[in-house]
Amino acid sequence: QNRTPKATTVEEALEIARNLVIQAANLAENNPTQQTSLLDLVEVFRDYTETGRVSKKNSAILGDQISSLSNVSKELRDKVRRLEKPIPAQPNQQGDRQTAALTQPISYAAIAAANKEQQWTTMQKKAPQKAKPSLKERQLVLVNQGGPAAFDALRLRNAFNQAFTLKGGVQSPVVASVTLSSKGNKVVTTTPAFTANYLLENQGIWKDLVAFKVAQPITSWFKIVVHRLPTNHGLEVIKEEIETFNKGLKVVGTPFWLTPESKRGQQSYGSACVAFATEEEALKAIRGKLYILGESLRAEKLRVH
Repeated sequence: QNRTPKATTVEEALEIARNLVIQAANLAENNPTQQTSLLDLVEVFRDYTETGRVSKKNSAILGDQISSLSNVSKELRDKVRRLEKPIPAQPNQQGDRQTAALTQPISYAAIAAANKEQQWTTMQKKAPQKAKPSLKERQLVLVNQGGPAAFDALRLRNAFNQAFTLKGGVQSPVVASVTLSSKGNKVVTTTPAFTANYLLENQGIWKDLVAFKVAQPITSWFKIVVHRLPTNHGLEVIKEEIETFNKGLKVVGTPFWLTPESKRGQQSYGSACVAFATEEEALKAIRGKLYILGESLRAEKLRVH
């Protein structure tokens, strides 16, 4: 059964095609060259849907990809032709002599004499293959310095890779994509051969390419829900209260309300999500009591449905 959504307009068809190319790019994370080509196609789709035409730069991208496909097709045809050619049988007199020799019985003495001059072969254990970094280990978040700024994914990706080539002497692509998170922060994803830590260690190469407040890798935080928080106080105050009056607890990130804004305007209390860097801190907050704004409040683990 075909699960591909059916479009009813040209715009819907382009949107479906663009989403499929994005999915293909994510699946090609182990093939940097293929992933780069697919991301170029995403940029072509964006250019056409926003302007109704394909710019000269993106036309050149399409031309290069068509040329590459043509070369690959030619190479495949040549390989098929070579495989189809019959290989003439060659007479093997040595093989005939070896076959005759094998039919004759061999004594243990003969075997020992033959092996006397052979060297012992030492079997070496193969070194374990290094595990490839996960997608999370390859992503670096650039937290915005201020309001939203102009964003060009293709230009930024190419600028990163050019900087690593010119300043760092790296010949292969380092950055596979630059995207925006739901909060408007830029997420830089490396190719499988590199990691977010590599970007941090070489921040001097690319830090002038984009404005940002802080660069941080994506980490798994331990989130809890705090109930009966007074809705007339801001979450920054809640964060300060937790860290000041609860020994050993340090909030990471920014807490956010779970109670909708419409309800917070009508009631005095609400629930918010708070995150910690370690599971130990989260369990401490859940098993004990949180002292916030002079009250002892209950917390529980955040459940994702």
